[in-house]
Amino acid sequence: MVTVALLAPVPPGPPPLVAGLDKIVHASLFFAIALPILSVRPHAWVWLLPALAAFGGAIELIQPYFGRGREFWDFIANIVGVVLAIPAGRAIFRLRSK
Repeated sequence: MVTVALLAPVPPGPPPLVAGLDKIVHASLFFAIALPILSVRPHAWVWLLPALAAFGGAIELIQPYFGRGREFWDFIANIVGVVLAIPAGRAIFRLRSK
């Protein structure tokens, strides 16, 4: 679903009312990918962070072929989403372990 969402062409129209909204969407999508894994295996961040960074980078590189723009800050937002999921996943793991 994330791949489809990030590769689907953006419909023409006015820019979003909130500047940077697309960065929040990117971070949220990658947070949503990482959190379920990290809430079960909190130490998985060691391989998950580079894997999702590579996935996010690949998505950004191929977006122009799908009528979307390639943006460095979208790539950074993807990584931020994963990094934010690390402490959240650890907290969920600790709560479930009690």
